[in-house]
Amino acid sequence: VIVGVIDSGVNRAHLSFSGTGITNPLGSFRGYCTTAPTACNNKLIGARYYIDGFLEEYDLDPNEFISPRDADGHGTHIATTAAGNSVQATLAGTPVAKISGMAPRARIAVYKACWLEPGAARGTCSTADLARAIEDAVADGVDIINYSVGSDDGIDDADDLALLAAAEAGVLSVAAAGN
Repeated sequence: VIVGVIDSGVNRAHLSFSGTGITNPLGSFRGYCTTAPTACNNKLIGARYYIDGFLEEYDLDPNEFISPRDADGHGTHIATTAAGNSVQATLAGTPVAKISGMAPRARIAVYKACWLEPGAARGTCSTADLARAIEDAVADGVDIINYSVGSDDGIDDADDLALLAAAEAGVLSVAAAGN
């Protein structure tokens, strides 16, 4: 299973994204990493970013990365929750338990479409960038789209229509209850 995570990017160095022990074939995935080929592995198999729509509407925080790299941590959190490998969790430096995402054997493809505005703690997403990311995730061959972003401005925006097209293409989209 390939989970496409559309959010604020990914911290590829996180232990939950280690490619160790994952050897099953990729199947029909057609995506790629927009950073160096070594940025992806057998777990994190795709990483792309979309910024044009954001830059038309907002200013970019100087601490943001113009790449799939996650600046605010939300995308990394979502990806590890959905499909992160088993890792040792710690609390204040003390090991407490092994934890994993819901589907630890799944592969992950990240589509960064949310960016930090100057001084912001959480990313802002352009509907145009979100729609492009959804369309590319479907074209790349993901099985599931994790979509923990959204707004309350109706259900007829470009991203909503792209999610409908994804469903019609047989790709399950999972969104947080508040989105």
